[in-house]
Amino acid sequence: MIARSCVLGCPSSIIPGTNAASMPPQVAGRPAAHLPSWLPVQLQEKPVRDVATTRPRIVVLGTGWASMSFIKALPPNVRKEYDIVVVSPRNYFLYTPLLPAVAVGTMEEHSVVEPVRNLVHGKATYYEAVCKQIDSVKREIVCSFKSEDGSSDGDSFKLPYDILVMGVGSETNTFGIKGVQEHCFFFKTIEDANKLRKRISECFERAALPNMSDQERQKLLSFVICGGGPTGIEVAAEIHDLVFEDLKEHYPELMKY
Repeated sequence: MIARSCVLGCPSSIIPGTNAASMPPQVAGRPAAHLPSWLPVQLQEKPVRDVATTRPRIVVLGTGWASMSFIKALPPNVRKEYDIVVVSPRNYFLYTPLLPAVAVGTMEEHSVVEPVRNLVHGKATYYEAVCKQIDSVKREIVCSFKSEDGSSDGDSFKLPYDILVMGVGSETNTFGIKGVQEHCFFFKTIEDANKLRKRISECFERAALPNMSDQERQKLLSFVICGGGPTGIEVAAEIHDLVFEDLKEHYPELMKY
């Protein structure tokens, strides 16, 4: 069972020439007199911190569609006027429309990702870290490196900012459907695609065992997709092609299920 993904929209209205209907990152920071004309801000009456550098610092949280579109839209010489820092635990940009193809092996992971450092080269500094806290009064964030076990308590550091751009995405919306949170494979990341790919393989291998009953095989080879949006439809189409074009040759006896 696969829940519909909830992927943050592409370029926001803070970037010239982009779709104004898409969701903008949230921005907080400097007085308007110190900002470029293309960047809206949440104004603060009194500056409470002096920046150590002579250039205003823009901190961008996230490496998804919104954040990377923001960086891409900046002029090549932006570092002459601004000190830009990108913070995210994910050191790559994922081209999500091709993620369903990764789940069934049509495409490999390296074909749908781009290293963040390639995208920010010449424009920004990148830190692979998790933002743990935002202090809007002191205008600084607390970050820490995320280790392999998922913890992020060690190697913490503080990063002051003048402008903070929030592009960290959102949690998947289950729309209150019972059982989705507990039993579904969510489909939003490379890790999700790999889990689905492994699960499909496991289902067919188990169904092929001689001790399985027809009822058990029917259950193992039934796939339910929760959500009929672009992601759900693409995943359904990819699984259909995988089963009836590729797996059909390897498991002909299971096609009737």
